[in-house]
Formats: sequence, structure tokens, C-alpha cells
Amino acid sequence: MRETLGEYELDAETLGVGELRRYLNTVWEELRTPAGRESLKRQGLPEDIAGQKFEEFFFVEPSGAALVDPVSVLIGMLITGAGTVGKDLWKKVLLPRIEERYGKKALKARKTTEKKAGDELK
Repeated sequence: MRETLGEYELDAETLGVGELRRYLNTVWEELRTPAGRESLKRQGLPEDIAGQKFEEFFFVEPSGAALVDPVSVLIGMLITGAGTVGKDLWKKVLLPRIEERYGKKALKARKTTEKKAGDELK
């Protein structure tokens, strides 16, 4: 089962879907190091969460809007049981790292009329 954390709009001049995936994989690999695990622990997250591959835990893919707007992406979790941990990992670790590297305008939550899991993360 998949749980969507949100639909985001990428700043095409700053960040593309492929680059976003590569960067998140790089961050994930850093979380697997002793320093990364310690960082997770300090944030109140389980150290062993990064024991999986990024693609086994999260997904990043063009959204349905990408057919018209190629810079829209869906970001979510593949393991719905991860619930709060996955949302906290996104909100406390992954999203801040993206914003730090690419700027706050690189990835913006897309406003939708439909309420989705993770909307509170916007």
C-alpha cells in the first residue's frame, strides 16, 4: 500500500524529478552512516529506519498533473505502517535538506482541493 505525503511543484530551473530522486538517495545513504544514524536518534527517529533502500520506503514520481505540468511530483511512503515515523522523517530530515540545498522555492506544496494523507506537512 502507498500513502501520499503530498503533491509538490518543482522549480524547473532549480530541480527536476531525476535530480530530486538522486539527491534523496544521497541523503538516505548519508543517514545509513554512523553520523546519520546519530542524527536520526537526536531527532527522535529510529536509527534503523535507514536500513532499507530509499525506494523501498518512499516514492517520488510525476503526478497526474505532470501530463500538463511536467514539474509536479507526488511524494509518499510505500509502507503505510510507517505512518508517523515516515511523516516525521520527511518533515524533519528530508524536506529540510532539500530546502537547504536547493532553496525553499525549489519544492513547493501544491494546493489541491482534495485532502490527502500528509497535507498537514505543507
